[in-house]
Amino acid sequence: MAKGKHAPTKGAIREEKVLHPTSRKVIKMARKETHRSNVESKGKIGIQRLSSLSEKLVWIRDNLPGVMEEGGMISNESLLELVRGFLSRFDEELEQISIKQSI
Repeated sequence: MAKGKHAPTKGAIREEKVLHPTSRKVIKMARKETHRSNVESKGKIGIQRLSSLSEKLVWIRDNLPGVMEEGGMISNESLLELVRGFLSRFDEELEQISIKQSI
């Protein structure tokens, strides 16, 4: 049989063995590592996006009863008030940032 046709046994691969940088084995290992890191980073990005969305939805859920009218209906004016409140959540922090930048 030709060399390399079968998977090597567990003891055949040695960690201390020096491999040529452009060998197929090294390229395959590098490709697997790159793929693993890309999948890991994309997963983190997806989690961050979902967590920021959940924070926004939780804020709206918490503040929605304050603007609801009797009967559970929401008018356009109350919805506008809710949106303005949502957008003004970080006004104090923005002021602090502008003060620091002006110094």
